[in-house]
Amino acid sequence: LTIALVAVPFMIRELGAVDYGYYITVSSIVFIIGGLTEAGLTALGVREYSTLAGADRHEFQRSLIGLRLVLTAAGVVLAAAVTWVTGAEPEIVTGTLISGLGLLIALSQQTYAIPLTAELRIGWVTVLEVLKQVVLSSLFLLAVVVSAGLAAFFWASVVAGLVMLVATLLLVRGHAPLIPSRSRSAWGRVIRETLPYAVAAAVGLIYFRIAVILMSYVSTAEETGIFSAAFRIVEVVATLPLIMVTTVFPVLARAARDDQERLSYALQRVFEVSLIVGGLLAIGLAVAAPFAIEVVAGPGFEESVEVLRLLSLALVTSFLA
Repeated sequence: LTIALVAVPFMIRELGAVDYGYYITVSSIVFIIGGLTEAGLTALGVREYSTLAGADRHEFQRSLIGLRLVLTAAGVVLAAAVTWVTGAEPEIVTGTLISGLGLLIALSQQTYAIPLTAELRIGWVTVLEVLKQVVLSSLFLLAVVVSAGLAAFFWASVVAGLVMLVATLLLVRGHAPLIPSRSRSAWGRVIRETLPYAVAAAVGLIYFRIAVILMSYVSTAEETGIFSAAFRIVEVVATLPLIMVTTVFPVLARAARDDQERLSYALQRVFEVSLIVGGLLAIGLAVAAPFAIEVVAGPGFEESVEVLRLLSLALVTSFLA
C-alpha cells in the first residue's frame, strides 16, 4: 500500500490536474473492464484448484487461462471503441488501449498465480505483489524525472505486468499448466457458474468508478483532476479488503466443502474484522483528509479535501462487500 502511494505525489505534480484527470479516467475504465471480464474467475479458480486433483485440476486451469485471454481482449477493444464513438478525448482513447494491454497481461498473470494462492504460498504471492508495485512506482518516478509525458505512465502498467508475468511463470513452471485451452464447452460451463457473481461484482465496480468517467464527459478537465486526486487515495486504500479476503479464501473454500460450522465461524470473523477495520480507516481518512491531500497532491488541490472526506465513507462498504 505504501509503495503504491509513493509515486502518486510526483505524478500529480508532473501531470497537473488535467492530465492526471485523464490518467484516473482511463484507470477507472480499465478497472471496470477488468472487474467485468474477471467475472469471479480467479475466485472460482482458487476454489476448483483447492478441491480438484490431477488431470481435472490441470484441465480446468488451462480452460480458465484461455477464457481469461478472450474475455479481457474483447473487453478492451469494446471499451476503446465506446470511448472513441462517444467523443472522449484522444488521450483517453489511446490510454484505454495501452492500459488495456497492461490489464490483459496482469489478469493473465493473476490466473497463472492461482496455484500459489490455493496452496497458501502466500509468501510468494506477497513477493509478486510487492515486485509489481516496486516496478510500477519506479517507472512512474523515472517518467517524472525525464518528463516523459502522459503516455509513459500508461505504458508503465504494461512493463510492470510483463515483469510479474515472467516471475509468476518461473514460480509455477513444471507445477501447473501454462498452455491455454480453447475448449468452448468448458468456457461455457465456467461462464454459467460465474455469471451471478459477475453481475453482483459489476454493481460494486461501476458505482464507485463511474463518477470519474462521467465527469470526463460532463465536467471540465480541471474539475475531473480535482476529483481524481481524492479518488486515487481511496482507490489505493480500498485494495486492502481484497487482499485480506484473497488470503483467507482457500480456507473458506475447503470449509464450504467439508465443514459448514467452520465456514460459518470463519465468515463471521471475517465480517467483524472487515467492519472494524473499514470503519476505522474511513474515520481516519476523513480526519486526515487535509494532510493527505497536501502530501499527495500539493498546492492547487485544496478542493479535493471535501471530496476525499465524502469518498472515505465508501471504505466501510468496500470492506463489507
